[in-house]
Amino acid sequence: MTSNVSHIYQMIEFVADGLGDELLAEVAFVGGTTTAMLVTDNAVFEDIRFTEDVDLVIELAGIAAWEKLTHRLAQ
Repeated sequence: MTSNVSHIYQMIEFVADGLGDELLAEVAFVGGTTTAMLVTDNAVFEDIRFTEDVDLVIELAGIAAWEKLTHRLAQ
């Protein structure tokens, strides 16, 4: 595994740990950091680019849900 791929896994693990089990169960990681998890050919690992952020999505409905999420994240 290349250093870029190792760094990507470390970034995802850091964010996952920060979210905690409850929030982690509600989100899905997306974007460039997930690329390394989808690769099955070791030769392609060399071509995976470094990324500086971790993107994730969560399902929310309405402003009240958004406010509840921001409160949970602040804790």
